[in-house]
Amino acid sequence: MTGKILTRLSTSLFAVLGIMILVFFMIHAIPGDPVDNLLGEQASGVDRENMRKNMNLHLPLHRQFTIFVGSILDGSLGKSFVYPGRTVSSMIFEVFPDTFFLAVVSMFLAIIFAVPLGVIAAMYRGKFPDSISMVIAVLGISMPNVWLGPLLVLLFCINLGWLPPPGSSTGISGTILPAITLGSALMAMIARITRSSMINVLKQQYITAARARGLSSLRIIIRHALPNALIPVTTIIFLQFGALLSGAVIVEKIFARPGIGTLVLRAITQRDYPVIQGTVLVIAMMVVSVNIISDILYMIIDPRIGRKQS
Repeated sequence: MTGKILTRLSTSLFAVLGIMILVFFMIHAIPGDPVDNLLGEQASGVDRENMRKNMNLHLPLHRQFTIFVGSILDGSLGKSFVYPGRTVSSMIFEVFPDTFFLAVVSMFLAIIFAVPLGVIAAMYRGKFPDSISMVIAVLGISMPNVWLGPLLVLLFCINLGWLPPPGSSTGISGTILPAITLGSALMAMIARITRSSMINVLKQQYITAARARGLSSLRIIIRHALPNALIPVTTIIFLQFGALLSGAVIVEKIFARPGIGTLVLRAITQRDYPVIQGTVLVIAMMVVSVNIISDILYMIIDPRIGRKQS
């Protein structure tokens, strides 16, 4: 298992390095000049040249990339063009708790709704509850965040007035709708996987033996079937947590919430290259880290996986 973990770490390192190189050069290939954004087109040539030197934009791309790598090694991730003196890492750490909180609440809501939905669908396979559960799952996957979010705002904030409008609160009440929007697709995915896994488990001989001993259906589901059925579900949950962190970009914009998503979108608008590079790198590292942790936990939960892959 140790060899598998080391191999996974090395491949992940190359993935992060590739993302870092790709993001850096793609940003510099996009039309637009940070100097024009800050000084305006009417600025004098001297002011523009001084500003360009302060930002190191007068250097060749390979030198700028070297400076970017150095900022990663010292932990600062560079300094913002728009907010002089502020390091990118400090700006990310300032808003990261909001994004992490949103992702955790989204995951929690997805799990508490999806797992019972998948279990009920498996227990009543081919019957009406199964059909209803799968319709809900399909709707969750089919509805894009950019449509579902405004619809929830219109219904619960404007028409019913049950929840605060976007941008007015980052507490629990202000996180419910963003969490539902962000976690809807994950809820549908977990429900479908739970259903499939439960159906396979309910066919096993030890489940038949438990029924022969006269155990109640509820006891069989909770004590025997569900723990084994949740093994693949657990893997999906950890893998998708990284996707929640990156998917929060659109949701934070829709609901006017502070977070990494809002930070990177504002940086794109302002042509703040260091902030864009730093936030994308952090998001990529979070996704890769969560994937590694999920692989390790999967091998711990089911050691046969580690033996097969070693």
